[in-house]
Amino acid sequence: MIQVDIEKFLQELEVLVNMDSGFDNPEGITAVGKYLADRLTAMGWIAEQVDVGDKTGKCTVVKNREAEHYDVMLVGHVDTVFPSGETAKRPFRRDERRAYGLGTEDMKQGDLAIVHILEQLPAEVNEKLNIIVIFNPDEETGSVYSAPLIDEYARNTDYAYVFEAASGDGSRVIQRKGMYSATVVFHGRAGHAGYLFDGGMVSAINELIYWGSELNGLLSFERGTSVNIGVI
Repeated sequence: MIQVDIEKFLQELEVLVNMDSGFDNPEGITAVGKYLADRLTAMGWIAEQVDVGDKTGKCTVVKNREAEHYDVMLVGHVDTVFPSGETAKRPFRRDERRAYGLGTEDMKQGDLAIVHILEQLPAEVNEKLNIIVIFNPDEETGSVYSAPLIDEYARNTDYAYVFEAASGDGSRVIQRKGMYSATVVFHGRAGHAGYLFDGGMVSAINELIYWGSELNGLLSFERGTSVNIGVI
C-alpha cells in the first residue's frame, strides 16, 4: 500500500506548479522533467532527457534498468496549455478543499504521483519488473514531437498507464472514442446590410450558424456520437 503524506505532496506540488512550463516554454518544460527525474535517479534509476525538436522541451525518459522489453510504462506530461508568463500571474494556492494553479490537475499532480509510487515501490517488485517512465513535453499541442519516441518504447511494453486525473466519478479511462476533425471555411458575397436578401448577396455568418446548428444536431448519446465546435 502506497502511503502519501498529503501535506508534503502539496508542498512539492506547489514547487512543480510554480515552475513555468507552458507549451511555448521549452526551457521550463525541460526543467520540470529534470526535477522529476532527479527524484528517481537519487534512488538509482537511469534518466535521459531526449531532444525531440526545437519547438518543445526535452522528453524525459527514466528506467529502473536498461532492457529490450518493459513490463510497465508510466506516462505523464509536464507541459501546460497556458502561455509563458501566466504562471507568475496565477501562482499555486490552496484553501481547505482545493489546490489551484496552472497544471495543478492537468497534470503535475499525476507526474508527482508517479514519483511517489516509485519511491515507495517494494524492492521485490522493482527487481521483478522492468519499468519505464516517460514525461511527455508536448502533450498539450498534440505530442507531435514526442510521439515517435513514446511509440517506440510502447511497442516494447506490455502495459501503459497514463496518470492524468481520473473522471469525475473516479473511474479509470481504458479506451478512447475515435476522433475526426474538420476545418470549414465560409465565403459570403458582400452587400449592403439593408439589401441582404436581394441581388445575390450571401451572409457567411448566417451559413456558419446554420452549419453549427446542423452539426450540433448530430449529437447522440445513444450512438456515442459527440460534436464539439471548438474554434470559430
